[in-house]
Amino acid sequence: SITELPGFSNAAMAFAASSTLPPPMPTQQVLPEAYFYKWASTDIVKAFKDNGLEVADVKPGHTLNPVTPQEGTIFLIPSFGENIGGYVTSYNSKDELKDAMIYYLQMNKDAASPAWCIFEKDNILVLISGKVPEEKTKQYENVLNNMGKK
Repeated sequence: SITELPGFSNAAMAFAASSTLPPPMPTQQVLPEAYFYKWASTDIVKAFKDNGLEVADVKPGHTLNPVTPQEGTIFLIPSFGENIGGYVTSYNSKDELKDAMIYYLQMNKDAASPAWCIFEKDNILVLISGKVPEEKTKQYENVLNNMGKK
């Protein structure tokens, strides 16, 4: 039975009652990369500075690495020598980050004097020159590990 509604003809009400609803819209798919990307490299370098770590001559970083990061930042740690520093990069996916990490780990052929101290968190990969003492690189790693914690 059709209930009469003011302002609608019986024909309009009969049509509305007989027509089917449109098919539901497909659920929106969010790319996993949208959830993976959390930090920009500049966020990390700023956190290093804010935590009293040595950061000088900050510049956007570019690499010839076969895995191109979303973006990167180069900084120097002058107290350990000329052109000694770090490179912070951000990636759009876990696979890209993993591939970049493997690429840089392959540079560390000599365990006694590695080319890079490498650490990662979320979408960020941090490389600190192997010429920086381990106790100092641990300070940078600790700041990275505490990103997002209160």
